[in-house]
Amino acid sequence: MEKYLLKLIKENNRIIIPNFGAFIVSNEKGRNILFNNFLSFNDGLLISHICSEEGIDSAAAAGKVEVYVAKINDALNKDGFFEIAGIGNFTKDESGFIRFEQARSSVLEGSSEEEKVAELESIEDDNDLLDLDVPSEPVEEKVTLVEEPVVEEKVIIPPAVSTSENEKKVIVERMAEKKNGWSPAAIAAVIIILLLLAFGAYLLFFTDVVDNMKESYNARKSKTEQPVITDTAIDSLDVTEVNVTETIDEPVIEPVVPSVRQHYIIVGSYKSEQVALSKVKELVEQGYKDASVLPYNDRFLASVESHSSVREALRRQEELLSELRAENWVLSLSLK
Repeated sequence: MEKYLLKLIKENNRIIIPNFGAFIVSNEKGRNILFNNFLSFNDGLLISHICSEEGIDSAAAAGKVEVYVAKINDALNKDGFFEIAGIGNFTKDESGFIRFEQARSSVLEGSSEEEKVAELESIEDDNDLLDLDVPSEPVEEKVTLVEEPVVEEKVIIPPAVSTSENEKKVIVERMAEKKNGWSPAAIAAVIIILLLLAFGAYLLFFTDVVDNMKESYNARKSKTEQPVITDTAIDSLDVTEVNVTETIDEPVIEPVVPSVRQHYIIVGSYKSEQVALSKVKELVEQGYKDASVLPYNDRFLASVESHSSVREALRRQEELLSELRAENWVLSLSLK
């Protein structure tokens, strides 16, 4: 298993051992090997390499990796130490935290400058550094239009139905009426309307019927008018002024607090808060004024500093690796 890891670490920037952790190749101030125990998912790189080298299926290769991980954990639990030749050493402290130290003569010392430049150019943005999945651009599909053949529809004309002599007469009479224009019923309706209009004009201009109707309407209207209230009656009324004050509650507008994403550089994870505070006090004495304790998943993390930019956090992580000579990692959290 060690020879597979040595070969892969020469060709890749990250090698994940499923259910254990990941080796990350850093190119700041020379090529260094870092270890991150949070990246422990199976990305398929190691399993695929074992399948191609030994000619076995993925299930058998996964079994070999599980045996190797169990071997590492047994050695750390028993002796607190495990070495991978050419890569580095693992140690486990009393709190159960696993530390990694790169071997002095690692497999990366023989890498050329061209390989370093090529690996740096392969990292394009923050998503590559954090191994975030970014959806690829949609691919335009070419649609080929197929012309469908035109099917001519056959119109079936029903056979002519023979009509009787009476029906023929009715049809002829209707056609004659249409030719003449007005039907007898329409002419009768027009005559009736004209007679009604003439009778109404006679009543309006030559009789007193309309005037009598107006007088009777005015008489009924005067009877139904309301009595007039004088000023004396108004003065006799007791009027009580009522002041009504409407209270309108203005809506309280609460400021919207935006979500901020910070990237913390962690140097220690402890079960006891006192141990974490002691570590932070030690860091402050060394000159790291922004050191703080960060509660996270029932543990207390010792943070050296935090940054809003992931690139800046990764750059400082590698600088602190040389300054503190201790393993560290970047933890990204969204705060409000």
